[in-house]
Amino acid sequence: MSKRPVLTVIVAASDSWPAVARTVASLRNQDAIDRAEIIVAAAGDQIAPPESVEGVHWIAAAAGSGVPRLRRLGLDQARGSIAVFTEDSCRFDPNWMACWIRAFEDQAVTGASGPVEPAMGTAAVDWAVFFTEYASFLPRQTGQAGPPDRLAGNNFAVRLTGTSIDLAALARAEIQENEVHRELRQRGATVVEVREAIARHVRRYSWREAFGDRLRFGIEFGRLRAGWHSRLVNSAALVAAPAILSVQFARLAAAVVSRRRHRRFFLLSLPVTLGLLTAWSVGEALGWTWGPRRSRRSVDNGCDRADRTPAPATDHNRPPRDYRAERERV
Repeated sequence: MSKRPVLTVIVAASDSWPAVARTVASLRNQDAIDRAEIIVAAAGDQIAPPESVEGVHWIAAAAGSGVPRLRRLGLDQARGSIAVFTEDSCRFDPNWMACWIRAFEDQAVTGASGPVEPAMGTAAVDWAVFFTEYASFLPRQTGQAGPPDRLAGNNFAVRLTGTSIDLAALARAEIQENEVHRELRQRGATVVEVREAIARHVRRYSWREAFGDRLRFGIEFGRLRAGWHSRLVNSAALVAAPAILSVQFARLAAAVVSRRRHRRFFLLSLPVTLGLLTAWSVGEALGWTWGPRRSRRSVDNGCDRADRTPAPATDHNRPPRDYRAERERV
């Protein structure tokens, strides 16, 4: 049996096969590829490779699986001591894996987030999507890197072994980066920013995708946050949409200004950005008002949102159900 990898890279694939191929190519070209494994979890109705993908553990998820669900399925198959979560919207420099491994050599580190750099051309809608999602994760120009305020959804990592902290957020049927970060902070875990582990965002969007995704993501986030507050607070959330928009825009603008990055594209894409933030804010307010989704049993593997179980039978290469091999410790 091959040596256990130090790093498991989990790619949640939701775009297209060419996007997956681009991401995988940059991962297979990594300096530390011999210490890592690559898992791609993709919705079977959206992405199907034309042939087997060399060097990749492929999981065909059920139709309609979103990124949080794809992360779950990938994590169920992870053999590494560290899991890095990314998406098929990114490509990476050759030292990306090595940067994560080096950061987790400090045994106190339990979680980490990396910067996200735009690399997708000049279209205003693409820049607007980038700013609404990743402005807070732009690389910093100066100053010391402190604990990150959030985890970048397409570029964050968590220690799986060699830690006494067992995260409930990693045991759910859908893995949300906001839940992971919130629990890490509540548990007093050490979370760091790994400045050198840059994900380069390259995905392009149609107008329908851009606005539809912002509305949908806002609803999902609102329902997530609704679980953190009382019913009274949630019932008043619909009138808070303007306040949500103001807070989101202030945070976004502050990130761009403080990092002194891409201010020209920020101004050029500002009308579209405001439109996307409005869609998100309406969605988040609706999600808060509707309240959290009820715990449900997954149609894929029968697991409850508070349970962690193996991936569905569509992945024929997974280890046996009773597999409990030791992972290599960094």
